[in-house]
Amino acid sequence: MTIPTMVSIKEASRQTGISYEFIRQLIRERKIIYVRAGVKFLVNMESLVDYLSTGEQHDGTDQERA
Repeated sequence: MTIPTMVSIKEASRQTGISYEFIRQLIRERKIIYVRAGVKFLVNMESLVDYLSTGEQHDGTDQERA
């Protein structure tokens, strides 16, 4: 079992060079895996990288709503 890498939207933006707002849009559209921790959203980096590489959407069945 591997533990997913979860980072803030700001950190995901810094690591990928993708804008903060675009990552928020991906969350709103449930295209990447995320969790909500209080008022913060944590992005699964593997999911984000997969989406950016393939453009494929995660099925989103067990995600929070943004």
